[in-house]
Amino acid sequence: MANSKNRVGGGVDRRTFVRWLAAAPLVAGLTRTFPARAADVPKMSDDPAIQKIWQDMIVAAQAEGKISISASGNRTFTAVYDEFSRKFGVETVISYGGGSEQATRMLAERKGGIYAVDVGHVGANTLNRRLLPAGAMAPMEPILVLPEVKDPKQWYGDRHWYADSDQKYAFVHSADFTTAFTIHANTKLMKDADFAALKTPQDLFDPKWKKKIVALSPMEGQAGNSYFRYGQLKGFGMDWMKQLIQGGNVDFVSDSRLIEDGLAGGKYAFTLFAIQQPLDKMQRQGLPIKRVALEFEGVDGVVTGGSTSQIVEVYDKAPHPNAAKLFANWLLSKDGQMFIYNNLNNPPDPHNSLRKDIPKEKVDPTTVPKDGVTYEAIDMLPEYLNKRDDLMKQLQDWYKESHS
Repeated sequence: MANSKNRVGGGVDRRTFVRWLAAAPLVAGLTRTFPARAADVPKMSDDPAIQKIWQDMIVAAQAEGKISISASGNRTFTAVYDEFSRKFGVETVISYGGGSEQATRMLAERKGGIYAVDVGHVGANTLNRRLLPAGAMAPMEPILVLPEVKDPKQWYGDRHWYADSDQKYAFVHSADFTTAFTIHANTKLMKDADFAALKTPQDLFDPKWKKKIVALSPMEGQAGNSYFRYGQLKGFGMDWMKQLIQGGNVDFVSDSRLIEDGLAGGKYAFTLFAIQQPLDKMQRQGLPIKRVALEFEGVDGVVTGGSTSQIVEVYDKAPHPNAAKLFANWLLSKDGQMFIYNNLNNPPDPHNSLRKDIPKEKVDPTTVPKDGVTYEAIDMLPEYLNKRDDLMKQLQDWYKESHS
């Protein structure tokens, strides 16, 4: 009989309880399965040897029958998961929730010897701070077998892009190239003349907006990429960040809903470092909210590629390794990226795919790279990523000093 210390209420042993807890968020309609239809399986190559590799991969994945995906907050990818199930006849089991929450659960399971997740879209901030040090991810290079995916020349810059500091785990398939700094504004409180007056990052601290600005705090993982990015970008930098955090101009919150309610209700005039998708939805619903792209003087362009809908990682000791391999190769293939391009049409999707053979017509033109513009790939190059821990610690220390 198991030791009582290893049992929880009702006489259930702790390992069974952890398994039940891990499965709990995956019910209530988040499991989807569709029958395979052979006509839908894409022909990946005219080379018989490559086509056989592809067909064998599909057969092996179907034998496993299932794939478990940590979608983080990435509900926009639901259509992608459904298409994968329908096309290949592999059941998709999806877990939604914040990246930090997903990482906490996954690492607790792994510590107990439970490897329940195959593939994830955990954002760059959480994966670099928590999943990478824990050794939770598998290198992508051995997993990628399709020549059109493996070939660096098929990708922007003739290279593969990664969001982890080791440059081999979190594959970046889409990225936004922008020279704009995005805010969301209350249209009753801010007019065109107000936006025109914001010519430099420093103008955001105009006394007229004191305490009319709201932002997620640097303590929140969901905002970490933005703080990390602009802490290193020319024109912003750490001096600007210190003024942002300690200058008394901004209300910092830990719950995105406070931003949404406060902006719509007129408590705040504009946002900084907020989660954009719900605010975009509120704008479409007719609330007095507007997404505004500010073009600042003296600021380089930036490449943003660390969000949940822009990256994919496969986890070490995946319970369904063949299904994970099939999903990663399909998602990164032309067929997978074209599905995203044609079917994910709510801003900021479709993101700008880093594959060279994906069109741009449906993509927001402000996110497509322009000739003659310098873009800093802060989310994806080791010379920046290796500074993440020290930079975020400094920002969080400043926050604790002034908001304790």
